[in-house]
Order: sequence, then C-alpha cells, then structure tokens
Amino acid sequence: MLRFARQLSLPLRCASRSLTTAAALPSDAFTKNISHARIANAVKLMHALSPEDRYVVESMLRVDHSGEIAANTIYEAQADVFGVQGKSELTKLILEMWENEKKHLEATSNMLDEYRVRPSALTPVWALAGRVLGGVTAALGPKSAMACTEAVETVIGEHYDE
Repeated sequence: MLRFARQLSLPLRCASRSLTTAAALPSDAFTKNISHARIANAVKLMHALSPEDRYVVESMLRVDHSGEIAANTIYEAQADVFGVQGKSELTKLILEMWENEKKHLEATSNMLDEYRVRPSALTPVWALAGRVLGGVTAALGPKSAMACTEAVETVIGEHYDE
C-alpha cells in the first residue's frame, strides 16, 4: 500500500532492473545486458572529457534519473490512492502508464551505473515530491491526476528536446 518516500528510491531502482518486455524498444540499448566492454568504453569516455564536460554529463544523467524517480513515484502514489478508493479502471490505467515509466527509470539507472555517476543526493526529495504530487492529484480526482500526468510528460518531453 502506501510507502514512505525514504523507502522508495532504492526499491524503485532495484525493481526497475527486473522488468522485461516482449517487444524490442529503443531503450533496450540501455537496459539489456550491458557488457563489461561497454562499461569500460563509457569509463574511458568519461576520463577523456575535460572536468567541465564531465560535470555537464554527470549533471545531465543525475537530472534525468531524478526526473524518472519523480515520475515513477507520481504514478505509484496515484495507483495507491485510486486502489484505496476502489477505482479499479483508473488504477489499471495508471499501472499501464507506470510500466512505461519503469522502463525509463531502468534505462537512466543503468546509464548511471555504466558511466559511473552517483545518483542525486536529493533522490529522497524527488521521491517524496513525486509521492505527494501523485497522491494529492489522485485524491483531488481523475481529472487532476491526468492533468498532472500530462503536465509532467510535457515538461519531460520539452527537457529531452533541449
């Protein structure tokens, strides 16, 4: 049922690694069998960068991972609230949308590992913020929850376009 934010970041990261899908996805390049050679190449690349460029890459990976933590906890909280309210159709819809976000979290988690970048020190804050935002919008009703989801996806899309 409802979980505390401090318990979410590690379980979300670990659980997301075990997901599998039947169809090949573009993110499979970052989620399926990362070889030692690929990790070694990523480490070499990072060492070849200037300190400034390395900082930029590390920051980008942390921001992406933090956003995926927040997105996952938003969906998780919405599913929890709708489940408690007995809104099975909404719960099912949110769980389906969450499956896609789990794949994104898995990809960003693997990229952190591959490039040997630590997660954000604020990961628990993003997890808590996602839980609060998801829980409150779901408690306000389906329209609020969907408006939240649409807004988050729009902002994330704009972020990736930049």
